[in-house]
Amino acid sequence: MQDSNCELTKPKRKHWIDLLRGFCMVAILLDHTEIYYTGDNIIGYNYYVANVLVAFFFLSGYLFYKQTPFSLRHKLTYIARYLLLPYFLFTTFIAIPKAFAHGFDVSDTLFSVLTGQASWFVAALIVAEIVFSTALWACKGKTWGLSILALAASAACYLLSTHCSDLYWQIENACMALPILCFGYFYHKWESVF
Repeated sequence: MQDSNCELTKPKRKHWIDLLRGFCMVAILLDHTEIYYTGDNIIGYNYYVANVLVAFFFLSGYLFYKQTPFSLRHKLTYIARYLLLPYFLFTTFIAIPKAFAHGFDVSDTLFSVLTGQASWFVAALIVAEIVFSTALWACKGKTWGLSILALAASAACYLLSTHCSDLYWQIENACMALPILCFGYFYHKWESVF
């Protein structure tokens, strides 16, 4: 009897999210496979990869919005457990054997893991979600606060990407992701309007 009560209170799963995630993962797998086997993209990068990355960031923002009160502590714990820890474990697990196989310096390889250079997308997502969570908590989810964040992040993305290179933890890419996270959050918040 308890299982049926749990099903009644649990929000209904949105299958379009799972389908879009799956499609995006297959698209990224295709891109990485093309590069691995041919050394370059067969299908142009801008034809689909950039859009897939935007979709991932949008979905992350979409999933941020909840009807329940936002808990910064809960979200930061979630980010640490489900993004940061897997980033360190997976990239280290892959990077060390790769360094030995290709004759790379292991300390340089570990440094790239520690500085968020081993997987640019995951590092940018981690930073963007931490900043977005903090802003969401600070402005209590108000539209004006998140809009200011999106505008400031857009300006920072432009300045950082045109004046700096090799920033730790993909800060410039995190700034690029923040407005997209905001759009996903706003879309979910006002989904009934659309």
